[in-house]
Amino acid sequence: MLKTVPIRATVVWLVLMILTCISLKAVPRFDWFSTPQAGVVAIIISFFKSRLIIFEFMEVKFAPLAVRRLAEAWCICVCFVLVAIYLKFI
Repeated sequence: MLKTVPIRATVVWLVLMILTCISLKAVPRFDWFSTPQAGVVAIIISFFKSRLIIFEFMEVKFAPLAVRRLAEAWCICVCFVLVAIYLKFI
């Protein structure tokens, strides 16, 4: 019996891999304190990745509207807080 590959999940996985490579290149030599912009870019990319995981693989995209909005708000708020903390202590 022929099994089909879930196309959407595969595309999301490839996007996650590409974003990982981009975030690794954004921070030269894995030094978080090289430039503030590189650290901020890496944090924002990581939260976009977490949003993809939450919505695609945790099935939040099929949840009620209130749950989807809460998940979006959580991603945005935590991302902004971490960026603010990062920029404050650089």
